[in-house]
Amino acid sequence: MAAIAQPDAVDIDDPEFRRQLRKDYRELQQETTREKDILVQPESDALGNMLEKADALAKNVKKPREQAVDSELMCTLADYGVEMSKKLGPKGAAAFSEREFVARLCRMHVKGMDPQSQAADDSDAFDWTAFGASVSKLFAQAPTMSFMNGVMDTQVKERKMAQRRVRTEAGPVVNPDGVADTVTEQQTDQAMKKMAKVLKVKRGAGEAVQVDQLVTNPRSFSQFVENAFTLSFLIKDGEAGLEPSAVGAANGVPKVVKTHKPEEEQVERATFVMHLDMKGWRALTDASNATEGIMPHRVDNIVDREVIEMEGARTSSGAAAGGTGGGRSGAAGAAGEGAEGSRGGADTGA
Repeated sequence: MAAIAQPDAVDIDDPEFRRQLRKDYRELQQETTREKDILVQPESDALGNMLEKADALAKNVKKPREQAVDSELMCTLADYGVEMSKKLGPKGAAAFSEREFVARLCRMHVKGMDPQSQAADDSDAFDWTAFGASVSKLFAQAPTMSFMNGVMDTQVKERKMAQRRVRTEAGPVVNPDGVADTVTEQQTDQAMKKMAKVLKVKRGAGEAVQVDQLVTNPRSFSQFVENAFTLSFLIKDGEAGLEPSAVGAANGVPKVVKTHKPEEEQVERATFVMHLDMKGWRALTDASNATEGIMPHRVDNIVDREVIEMEGARTSSGAAAGGTGGGRSGAAGAAGEGAEGSRGGADTGA
């Protein structure tokens, strides 16, 4: 077996040094297995010599692979030691009795001509300090290994102290008389309900409602588009329908009638698309002499307010707002021009 260089002569972290160390361990393991019969003999010192060789190699052990080989070798030598102790027979632990064992201890640690008699007469005659020093190495605790749980850069978590919640005094008990409805319907659903209600009232009064009367709004192009979409939604859901005007009617505009919402499987749908733009809205307004439609005008419309503000800025610089329609007011003309510039047009289908 090749000799291992001392740590002070060679870098123990050198890969070549580590390979040589593992090679020496393997050779020592093979030698231990090969000379088992000699190592387990009680009268032989071969087992002690093998332990000394293993201890010399263990001084350079650093890496886990080498530690595993060293542990395997020590387990083999320990098994050989157990097997050798079983072969001691009367020359081993049974070679002398407890009485003879105590007599030998007295001869070693009691001073005088008759150690046994002196130990029996005086308990302080036995040198317990010397006896403890001689056997203390047999009871020394072997160093143990501890395992690292987690990565090395793990920070110790600071334990947070629980903060008690400040107790506040409860106020007086209040029993409300009623609870307000906080569920708000969508704007489209509200518009559909309003238009359906208008159609129901007109049908009850026996009045026919034409499409242009229901959707027109001479003061707001955006509300005109919203009315057209609302009507298309009612027709799509089956709550309203279109019928041809009576024969000989002046304009031939279809009538809008209130219907009952049919079952889903009985709905027969027909779709058409029409283009809604500022030009058509103005023409419709002129044809009806700016007559107000059946659906009321909403003064809180945000789009109309923005359009009026934009048109007001334009008209204040000298632009004439009344030239866009004969019977419209200045505010209606401003809304129409501004909406045309910002929206352009819209398509709806029913």
